[in-house]
Amino acid sequence: MCVLVAANEPIGPGDRFVGRPRDPGANPPARIAVVSKTDVAGPDAVAAQLSLLATGELGVFDAYVPLSARKGRRARSAWWASLESRLPEGPSYYPPGRP
Repeated sequence: MCVLVAANEPIGPGDRFVGRPRDPGANPPARIAVVSKTDVAGPDAVAAQLSLLATGELGVFDAYVPLSARKGRRARSAWWASLESRLPEGPSYYPPGRP
């Protein structure tokens, strides 16, 4: 599960509703906090939003990823790698060697 918050906006009630864990006693899937709009907000705003998320404002996360949709292919690659590393192995739908 990814929880996306903007770096240049305060965390609001909608973010809290979507981001909070539904069943604290259950074994939740991997949770990744994504801070977007890092190209618009300055480094201090991004750091502040990451710090706020790290305090448990929206629960506990397994990874924290700053991201810009406009810039930073490396950041998107880090986000994708973070997701991919947490996905369970699925069934093979095609024969080996077929793309």
